[in-house]
Amino acid sequence: MTQTALRFYGKTGYHDFDSPVLQLGQQAPLVNSLGNHEVVILRNHGLLAVGPSVAEAFSRMYWLEMACRTQVDAMACGAGLTLPDQQAIDDTRAVMDARDNTFGKREWPALLRQVQRMDPTCKD
Repeated sequence: MTQTALRFYGKTGYHDFDSPVLQLGQQAPLVNSLGNHEVVILRNHGLLAVGPSVAEAFSRMYWLEMACRTQVDAMACGAGLTLPDQQAIDDTRAVMDARDNTFGKREWPALLRQVQRMDPTCKD
């Protein structure tokens, strides 16, 4: 629905909630839902993001939550959602894919400094 959401177009898995995952045997279905995706929407439960670094996983989680929040807010208005056409989706995905390896890397040092100002005992 938004440019932010298009970052995850084709890179999102979905997992139906069946119970809290507490046992090792329950992990396989969750891993299968992740597949080769960057994020998973845990239906009736929440969001999950992974990445090659903590910075990238955090960035994915943050922007996925923002995309979901925008969609929920728009849906709450009761009007129909206006979705981009396929060309806009493809063009946006191409731009996102070209810079995908930079997401989170620039912000992460500043976020760590902010946390360390709030709690000096926190180390990176």
